[in-house]
Amino acid sequence: MTQLLEQAMTEVQKLPEREQNVIASLIFEEMLDERKWDEAFANSQDQLSTLADEALAEYQSRKTLAAKRRSTRSLGWSRTIGASGTPGQDCVWIRQP
Repeated sequence: MTQLLEQAMTEVQKLPEREQNVIASLIFEEMLDERKWDEAFANSQDQLSTLADEALAEYQSRKTLAAKRRSTRSLGWSRTIGASGTPGQDCVWIRQP
């Protein structure tokens, strides 16, 4: 167990039983959710690769426009993180009508 997790568990042990159970449930839910995402991505690599190839082909044939970060809100996006994993450095591509 990491030192940070040990510190967190020490603090959790000081809480009433009901609150400890709530935190334990949250941890289990998060772990289960992580497993589901891992499985979903592992089982969809071919499909994701195909979609990425299609998006790249559309970009290279100039069928897309760059969406600036401020315009992504109108598309329902709260933030933009691309391949680099750095917010704001990559952008979202949208298809031209």
